[in-house]
Amino acid sequence: MMTNITSDIAEANVVAERAHPSASEVCWRYDPDDEGRVTLTQPAKNKIHIVVDRPRVGSRYGVKYLLRGGRTTVADRYRECIDEIVDECRHQTPSRAPAFTAAISDLLKEAFELTVLKFWAAHLWDSHRKRLVVCFGEFALEHWSSSFRRGQGIAGHAFRLCQATIYRARTNVPEPRGKRSLLYLPRADGQSVHQVVIELPILLDRDHAVGTIGFSVRPGDGQSSEARDLFARIADDITFPARDVPPRHQKLLDAVTTQASRAFWKEVGSTRPKIGREILQKLRRKRTKP
Repeated sequence: MMTNITSDIAEANVVAERAHPSASEVCWRYDPDDEGRVTLTQPAKNKIHIVVDRPRVGSRYGVKYLLRGGRTTVADRYRECIDEIVDECRHQTPSRAPAFTAAISDLLKEAFELTVLKFWAAHLWDSHRKRLVVCFGEFALEHWSSSFRRGQGIAGHAFRLCQATIYRARTNVPEPRGKRSLLYLPRADGQSVHQVVIELPILLDRDHAVGTIGFSVRPGDGQSSEARDLFARIADDITFPARDVPPRHQKLLDAVTTQASRAFWKEVGSTRPKIGREILQKLRRKRTKP
């Protein structure tokens, strides 16, 4: 299959989905194991060509692509800086992850007015893997394997849109067709693991992000009741707002996004003073409208 795009393509990735029938409709779920059947080539700047080897019955295949000039395009030297920090947090000894965690953890508790915040995780964009990968925070060891593509899941959307993104499971309330699958990828058995997910972008400037900071609530996660109640109220307020009433917590999330981003770049500046100063100055500028 050949697809022609009117603008130049900056990045393209294969997507494979598998049909899972339910009582009321067919639900399409992301199937990374099936992506190996697809060969993607880009014969021209505005053309994508894919070939599917022995496509499976009940699967569908497509392409996600980013046009040049998209909001998440980052200058090379900043991208190289983030790649270095990813390596320093995940692969070097001693790791820099504890320094970034310490720089942001107390800020988050103060901003949310929490005495205890047990679990949160920060993802940074790894330009080599083309994924958001966990780099620091306070979380269980298994979360080190967590990663997201741009636009995939809650973290991927917060990164792509450069704004707070929220998932809220709503029990006993019918959801609009397809609404949940747009952001949240459920487990294979169809059960939702998380009750609440909140992801905030780590901003490079007011219109570009380099990663995300996320909080979640799920059964048995050990999160404090204080934090669970707060995140549930925030998610309810923004995801299911009262009619004609602006969400009360939107300003809080915007403020925490800015404060956490500044704390991140301040810590970056401890080893890269010039870049740290440049970004902190960018964050003081007024954000342009999308």
